[in-house]
Amino acid sequence: MDRQKLFESITEEYSGKLLGWAVKKTGNRRDGEDLSQEVLLQVFTSIARGNEIKKLENYIWRVAHFIWYNHLRRTKRASEIMPLDETVPDGRDFVADFIDRDFLESEVSRMRRRIADLSSTQRKAMILHYLDGLSVRQVAQKLDITESAVKKHLFDARNILKKELGEMKTGVTR
Repeated sequence: MDRQKLFESITEEYSGKLLGWAVKKTGNRRDGEDLSQEVLLQVFTSIARGNEIKKLENYIWRVAHFIWYNHLRRTKRASEIMPLDETVPDGRDFVADFIDRDFLESEVSRMRRRIADLSSTQRKAMILHYLDGLSVRQVAQKLDITESAVKKHLFDARNILKKELGEMKTGVTR
């Protein structure tokens, strides 16, 4: 789907729901509008970065949840609520952290799927050589294949994973 159409679709479907939710949370329309617009902005920014989002509705409401907590940190709504600014002095932006962490988890999951798609021999050779630190000769002995076969399997596996890493950096998906 075209990104612009996706943004329009999200806006059409969720702007009213988000506004209603935000007005209930904040107690006034002005703050509710700001809050709902910030949620949509964060979602659009995440999509524009090329982040893979599996369940859009769940993702939108998770972002809304984190935006709401950031809003609470920045404002003093009532005397009985202790501002989160005082309890979290590091000044971190939890929404950005959440989006970055979610994106990283998505990319790691994608890389794990790609490693799982390698042949059994390629996977074993990569683990033995790169993770266990065995030499090519030792890997060949363990797998009962020639050293040149080990080198070929490592070469092929590296190329497959390099291609996947390149696609991850440019945001290209299959």
